Amino acid sequence: MAYASASNIEWRVYGHLDFGVSHDLDHGIAEWRELKGVLCQYGITRFGTCVEVGCGAGRLTNALAQDFQATWALDVSPERILQVSRVPNAARIHPILVDKPVIPLQDNTVDLCTSTHVFQHISDMTIVNAYLQEMFRVLAPGGCILIHVPVVGAHGFSGRLSQIVRRRAKELAKDLALPLFRVLIAAGISSLPKIGKIGLAKYRVFEYGEIYRCLKDLGFSPIEMRFLARAGIHSYIFARKPL
Repeated sequence: MAYASASNIEWRVYGHLDFGVSHDLDHGIAEWRELKGVLCQYGITRFGTCVEVGCGAGRLTNALAQDFQATWALDVSPERILQVSRVPNAARIHPILVDKPVIPLQDNTVDLCTSTHVFQHISDMTIVNAYLQEMFRVLAPGGCILIHVPVVGAHGFSGRLSQIVRRRAKELAKDLALPLFRVLIAAGISSLPKIGKIGLAKYRVFEYGEIYRCLKDLGFSPIEMRFLARAGIHSYIFARKPL
């Protein structure tokens, strides 16, 4: 049975404080133009229904809704759901507030499942795997996932030992601080900006092989990674549900 991610609690605070997302809709349109070009190279031609996991304020969602007949926008924050319902292309967007890694759509009904700049902030890899499983379930045969996952070689992360040591030390400090942070939120101190903006959100650098094996076991094929250089080098995985 799917269960809620522990990281939901801080991302609801960040939504309340309007912290941690971009409201630059023009940037979202430019990003989607580049990603759509790759999807077309990948052989994706259907733009009927799309699901976005972690829509945030709708930066990319608004762009997706220019091309898709229906875009289902999922987020754990009520404030983000309200924001995405007000973007210019909101008439084609269906915002959904979620608590668990479940996509509330029927099997084999979606052309594209996407999530950008989200999975690296989910503290429990089990939740990431659950979302990938849900994506496979709702995708129609021939449908595609497009997910952003930081790996070595992207985001300025070279994998050098000194960089690994610094990143690991930072992550250990967050691992120690996050439980206290969540207790403070539960105690009602979440409205303090100093609590919400101290940068405690998890940031995971993925092992590509781990994601690849998960997608392969689910049945995705083919699976590939692309590095795109817009606003820094970002890494994206593209994978299809076989016909």
